[in-house]
Amino acid sequence: MSEPHPVSNDRLHGRPFPNADSLCETCGYRLQGLPPEGNCPECGTAIQASHPDHRPGLLWQQRQTLRTWWTTNWCVMMHPKQSFRRMNTGGSSDEEFMFFITNGFVASMIYIISWFGVVRRYGGPPVGTESLPFCCSVFPAIAVLTFLEAIGITHFSGKRGWRIPFRKSFRLCAYCSAGWFPGVLLLVTITLPTPKEVISGWIDLLPTGLPVPTWFLFWAGVFAVTVLPFEILSSIGMRQIRYANAP
Repeated sequence: MSEPHPVSNDRLHGRPFPNADSLCETCGYRLQGLPPEGNCPECGTAIQASHPDHRPGLLWQQRQTLRTWWTTNWCVMMHPKQSFRRMNTGGSSDEEFMFFITNGFVASMIYIISWFGVVRRYGGPPVGTESLPFCCSVFPAIAVLTFLEAIGITHFSGKRGWRIPFRKSFRLCAYCSAGWFPGVLLLVTITLPTPKEVISGWIDLLPTGLPVPTWFLFWAGVFAVTVLPFEILSSIGMRQIRYANAP
């Protein structure tokens, strides 16, 4: 009769790995009691590939500087799968909140400046008190959409049996805020070269008699289009952290 396999000596913060909370990050198989040098019996992935040491964290998680902010945004936009596979899902939430606030503020400023530069060409309201509600609504809109996305990911993951509580989903969405930049730049790229008559024609197609002006409805719709890169990043990242093992 063979002896039971001994408990792994590969330890994580004083706990053995795999432990009771360890899942295969590829398929979600529970790894407790399996040899750390073996493979997942469900999908064949090496157990060590699910060790939290393989999630050292994004550069911003390791050090908060202007350079790591820029590099993290670039890596998330250009290499989202690899970036979210490295993202540390445990620890303090301060750094992702700071990352989200910074990205949201910068994206809001770009959007507002582009609005002043573009809408003014098409008979928009004067830069003054009439523009204030619109300008003040951009960052709150980004914040609300980000929180709603985090709530949606948590709800969806619960339905699928994934392990993405709200704290983890908000961390994901905070770094997915890098997607607001290509969305805003796409907005500027499309609207700036578009003839005034074309934009005016689009605005004229919108319903009238509503409590908000048609130019506001137009830019609200354009803003909705800028959400797409953020949504794409969230979808990619969700699948990279669904079974993530936190340190």
